[in-house]
Amino acid sequence: MPSTPRTATWPPGGRLPLHIPTCRIRVRRPCRRFLGQEPSSTRPRRVLPAHRVQTETTAKQALRPGKLPARLARPETSLDLPLRPTRPRTPPIAISPLRLPSRNLTVPESSYTILVVDDHEHNRELLCRRLVRQGYRVATAADGHEALQYLEDHAADLVLLDISMPGMDGYQVLDRLKRDAQWRDIPVLMVTAIDDTDSVARCIELGADDYLTRPVNTRLLEARVNACLNKRRLREQEQNYLRQIRAEQKRADDLLYDLLPHSVVQELKATGTVRPRRFHNVGVLFCDIVGFTAYCDERDPEEVVHRLQVLFERFEQVVVQHGMEKIKTVGDCFLATAGL
Repeated sequence: MPSTPRTATWPPGGRLPLHIPTCRIRVRRPCRRFLGQEPSSTRPRRVLPAHRVQTETTAKQALRPGKLPARLARPETSLDLPLRPTRPRTPPIAISPLRLPSRNLTVPESSYTILVVDDHEHNRELLCRRLVRQGYRVATAADGHEALQYLEDHAADLVLLDISMPGMDGYQVLDRLKRDAQWRDIPVLMVTAIDDTDSVARCIELGADDYLTRPVNTRLLEARVNACLNKRRLREQEQNYLRQIRAEQKRADDLLYDLLPHSVVQELKATGTVRPRRFHNVGVLFCDIVGFTAYCDERDPEEVVHRLQVLFERFEQVVVQHGMEKIKTVGDCFLATAGL
């Protein structure tokens, strides 16, 4: 039977009505001959009623693209519908290709110099190649006497020392290095084929910083060398700090001696305090420069300070000649005592 059209409005509040036909579509089970399971001659063809044939024909036409019936076709009038805003596309991220480091890398030159002492040329060349590859400057010596001669003329930051050598062996060279104040702070790394405990203990007692046995592992050699050089660097920093502390202490002592008598400064440094005392028959000398303010107004500060320094040095010489003791200086005033 023919379907009855309904009238609906879309979207709500829209301008044009849409005619949506109402029809019932029954999906039949697919026939076996279309699936290839049974030939068409095995089963007789069914005859459908007229209304069933019309409904299925209309449904097949509706599902066929480009051939819709007139009542299902979209009207040619365009609809003024709101459009959904489109999201802007994000530009693709440019990823640079991975660059692997080259195998032929140039090793930066180090500021440390290493002295390799060994009587076998093959061992010296092997250690030299490995140390140069790590960026160090390398010097070589074939025996103990040659090593000491090199240290007399050049400076070295680390010594790689063998034990078994003709003439002066490694123990004697190590003992000579640690007894001399000039070479005492140079770290020594023993590199030898002797791996017994007595040899290691003897080298440590003589002052060796580390011990490495052959065959030498490259990674272990690098770690031991870096550790020895770090010890030397820290030792040098400690010595620099001590020199700075001594310089600051001397500057503070000079300032105390300029302000206080020598006996008072010595007592203050020894005990941390000055005990009050009473002295009899004491003479006090107080010198002041007349017209010092007008003198300063007419001259530069550098010239005034320089002339005051020269004048006070002359005052101190006079005080020492007469057995007096300077107390302090304040501006252009000079204070000294006699009889203390």
